[in-house]
Amino acid sequence: MTWLTPYRKDPIVDMRHSIDRMFELMERSMLDLSAPFEDMFGFDGTAVNIREDKGNVIVEMPLPGFNEEDIDVNVQGDILTISAETKHDEEHSEGGWYRREWHYGNVHRSVRLPAEVNGDKAKAELQKGILTITLPRQKENPVKQIAVKARKLLKGENN
Repeated sequence: MTWLTPYRKDPIVDMRHSIDRMFELMERSMLDLSAPFEDMFGFDGTAVNIREDKGNVIVEMPLPGFNEEDIDVNVQGDILTISAETKHDEEHSEGGWYRREWHYGNVHRSVRLPAEVNGDKAKAELQKGILTITLPRQKENPVKQIAVKARKLLKGENN
């Protein structure tokens, strides 16, 4: 008679696989700035919409509760970084009741754009809690052919 041995998971092997997976995801996200955070942490932070229209790259990001002075937008090459921070402190006291509320929120997101853009001509607008950034595409530099000429050696030169 043959006895079947029940399959048992080895917790050390499972942990090793989990650690390997974590490092693979970290490496991939470091190499590709547009890699979604949801792969690594189960959430993707603040969502962004990126589209192209009439030679522009348009980025939309919801930022409810933020004012334009709370938001910082930077672009370098094809990387767009949006940061926002708000602090709000309220204090109320009436008829024996006392209440103090404070709110703090921050957002930081960097995304790789589908093309290099002209940051000098970029425009950002905040309307009804939606930040819309319009970035004109950088004109592509044409390939320039460079002629190679042979240099003739003078008498007495070795190279």
